[in-house]
Amino acid sequence: MQGLLSDFFYPDLPWDSDYLSIEEYSDVNSKLGSYATFSPRDKNKSHLLEVSINKSNNIPIARKKIVLITDDAHYNRKAVNEMCKKLNIPTMEAMNGEDAVTKVKSSFYNESEYEVQLILMDLEMPIMGGIEATKEIRKLEKAHKKNKKIPIVAVTAHSSMDHKKECLKVGMQEHIVKPVSSKRLKDILEKYAADIVSTVK
Repeated sequence: MQGLLSDFFYPDLPWDSDYLSIEEYSDVNSKLGSYATFSPRDKNKSHLLEVSINKSNNIPIARKKIVLITDDAHYNRKAVNEMCKKLNIPTMEAMNGEDAVTKVKSSFYNESEYEVQLILMDLEMPIMGGIEATKEIRKLEKAHKKNKKIPIVAVTAHSSMDHKKECLKVGMQEHIVKPVSSKRLKDILEKYAADIVSTVK
């Protein structure tokens, strides 16, 4: 079956080519200049993708919307990842604040294959902690003239009011304490990444 990506996600956009083959969502290939494959049934999953236009050749690029899990401890990232997986939430991992900043910066360019919808940020990490990473991300958003800030939620073992105030001061939206229950995580996802969880019940 042939059709436009816009037929399934953005029907009002004035694209007039039909070089996109509608096949399997799991086979999405959104690299620059390549074809993309989708399944008609994935029209209900359009909240997981956005389309970016490469200005050099006007090729639409499907961008997966993801939650960025930032923690230096592998077992913490794995635990949150498993909970997200049960909710069918796409994720990406960052090992420290610097890694998170790099991934966010990469997502701001048209050729990026993903868009960060929410960052779950640990505070104490080697190389760059969560506070400094948040400051850098807010600077990047300003430099790239982003109208909408990426929600950043601190996920930390620190429960003191001072830590919470510091997180909010640097631009985080919320502060939650480890260990995080699946219900608490779902509440956070529904609050700050509604586009991704809009079909999750």
